[in-house]
Amino acid sequence: MNPAGPHAMESRRRFLPGAALAALLCLATCATFEGARHGAFLPYDDDVYVTAHPFVSQGLTAEGVRAVFTRAFAANWHPLTWLSHMLDVELFGLEDSAGHHLVSVFLHGLNAALIFLFLRHATHRPAPSFFAAALFALHPLRVESVAWIAERKDVLAGNFFALTLLAYRQHARGPNAARLVLALACFALGLLAKATLVTLPFLLLLLDRWPLERWGERPHEREGALPEERSLTRPLRILLLEKATFLVPALLLAWITLAAQAADQSVSSLAALPLVARAANAFRAYASYVGSTFDPRGLAAFYPHPALLDPSASPFDGKTLCALLLVGALLAASVLAWKHAPWISVGLLWFLGTLVPVIGLVQTGEQARADRYTYLPSIGLAIAIAFGLDRIARGRATRLGLGLAGLGVLAGLGFAARRQVRFWRDGIELFRHAVEVVPENYVAYSHLGVALAQDGERDEARRAFERSLEIQPSYAKGENNLGQLLLEGGTPGRALSHFQRALALDPDLAQAAGNLGAALASLGRGEEALVAFRRAVEIAPREAASWLNLGLELLRLDRKEEALVALRRAQELAPFDAEIARSLAGAERKGN
Repeated sequence: MNPAGPHAMESRRRFLPGAALAALLCLATCATFEGARHGAFLPYDDDVYVTAHPFVSQGLTAEGVRAVFTRAFAANWHPLTWLSHMLDVELFGLEDSAGHHLVSVFLHGLNAALIFLFLRHATHRPAPSFFAAALFALHPLRVESVAWIAERKDVLAGNFFALTLLAYRQHARGPNAARLVLALACFALGLLAKATLVTLPFLLLLLDRWPLERWGERPHEREGALPEERSLTRPLRILLLEKATFLVPALLLAWITLAAQAADQSVSSLAALPLVARAANAFRAYASYVGSTFDPRGLAAFYPHPALLDPSASPFDGKTLCALLLVGALLAASVLAWKHAPWISVGLLWFLGTLVPVIGLVQTGEQARADRYTYLPSIGLAIAIAFGLDRIARGRATRLGLGLAGLGVLAGLGFAARRQVRFWRDGIELFRHAVEVVPENYVAYSHLGVALAQDGERDEARRAFERSLEIQPSYAKGENNLGQLLLEGGTPGRALSHFQRALALDPDLAQAAGNLGAALASLGRGEEALVAFRRAVEIAPREAASWLNLGLELLRLDRKEEALVALRRAQELAPFDAEIARSLAGAERKGN
């Protein structure tokens, strides 16, 4: 006799096919995105996150581990993401990016499997659970998160997001402190990978409504539930108290992230981008994400913000009003479906709610939206679609027809995703595609120029920079990039005006101040160069390169004591940088 009883045998019968389907989905997802391994490190944040990071580029070191837990980098504090990149460097080095890419591909495949397992065990509906997880995993909108090394934080945070859901489902099945602590631990680790998981406590409350069905005072038996899962409803006040425990780390991470972004001056002010323009773009972004879900053509690495592209245009035009109506319709549908079709309500509110931190009300950067922002929110839309279709299907023939149609849709999405991955193989191809699908994409033209310059195509790079400034004459980074091309080409006199204009447009652009100093130094204007280098240090006091440039110029002007102070500060910020070490050693020899 089986001592575990018939319920355990039933659980095993449920587990085995579920595990097989999860493995199949993971393999299919990895096969779809495996082309990412052919991609190079991109001149688009991959240097900031990996190849030129002062600690990550050295692999796993005690000093590096300490630094990523005690300092913010790239305007964010996500130490688990940095540790992930460090481990990749330790395993694969920096010569070949294939290993870095394959880790991201595997993590995404694992996310697909984990999301399926959560939905299957929570709903006891394997077919729509598989379709929803596959819609999420194989969609071309996932390419940016998977094929871009700098976006490791998306797939890594996704792992802990899914593990939190699985752990919370176990707690909902049989509430106890140990299971709740496990869910909290997974959530905390997810926050250490990416702070946008802050909306998860609210999502858990939605999941209590469906599929966990914990809302209510009286016992309720869910269709298909095992006996031990029945009668687990809780009063709303108890559910809210549970979520309060998740809010503590969420609010802490939100505060740390906002502080890091403010210190890096990466958050746009209301003067630069008014709240009305942000709200209008938020509605348009929601509509664009819905549109791209159903028609994933024209995806790009960057979408310029309409209010920055043309500040004089009215933010609430016809497109914005249509987008507002669409968002209103989604909210209305979620309210109307709350009682009789909660999977629609939960799916739509999942989508709308988890996008809030990245919808642009707190604006960082110059983008209107980004494909990567849909990574976890898209699961909500997939749930609404998959379970909505499942509930309206009646009869074996209808279900068979829907199943075959669903497989066709998944095959088409997988094919489109494989094609989209190819655009991420190098910076030139990536941004040429971006300017093809978004012609007025001044930021993409500037990034294209950087990629072309790195590839030695200087004339074509100059034309790309000039096109960027033709579209947006007030683009400070474009002026700086064109000036840098001229400076590296041996014409510092021509470069000078571009750096000056860049600083006039954006006084906080540290790179332009440093480049201005380099141009002045090349022209023999040492004291003026020193002023520019000091300005770069004031703007970005935690940038080792700014201190290095200042120290070298002080050394050239024979101000050894000041030079030593600047170079030692540079070494504190980047202790493994060989150029800084050589410069400091030379300065110390001169000082002696």
